[in-house]
Amino acid sequence: MKNQNKIHLTLKIILITLASMFITNGCERSLEPWGRIEGQLAQGRKADGNKIWMSLLPPKNRGQNNYETVCDENGRFVFNKVPSAWFEVGYLTRTGEGSASITSRTPVEVKAGETSTVTLGGTGRPVTGKFVPPEGFNKSIYFGQGTRSLVTAQPEQPRPDNYDQMTKRQQQQWLNQWVQTEEYKTQRIAYLHNENLSTASDC
Repeated sequence: MKNQNKIHLTLKIILITLASMFITNGCERSLEPWGRIEGQLAQGRKADGNKIWMSLLPPKNRGQNNYETVCDENGRFVFNKVPSAWFEVGYLTRTGEGSASITSRTPVEVKAGETSTVTLGGTGRPVTGKFVPPEGFNKSIYFGQGTRSLVTAQPEQPRPDNYDQMTKRQQQQWLNQWVQTEEYKTQRIAYLHNENLSTASDC
């Protein structure tokens, strides 16, 4: 009986604490229902270890907000209990004997109480290239480690008229100030939330 009373008291304290958290200065805050992401790897794509990766995008990302799940043998995967926000979803690909990276990173908007769908890969055109060492290079070449990546072009950032006359330190100081501006944040968010863009790092 004592244990039951202790449990009831603990639950009551938790409920009172939660109520105080969501009623601040007379303003009520309501909890939103979870969203959900259902996804599919494009035909011919395979995730290393069947691992699917998801990360929270700006403006809501604070610190590390990365999540993982696994896909089935048909490449289908699900993220349950996802808060409403923009996320980036991709899958793990092997880039060398001891290295791996996330490829086909695709932005997905999740809305409260709704299911968002995404297909990873299968868009765009293949880019085929050949590595040619510089003339006179006679050392061995090893591609077992490291990352090779292909990313979409990003918006051109503005520069002050005297940028080329600045020292490297002054250029870096200017850049540090620029990325704190609302103009940069708005530009960056628009780029990251563009569902027609994705980044690839498989090779």
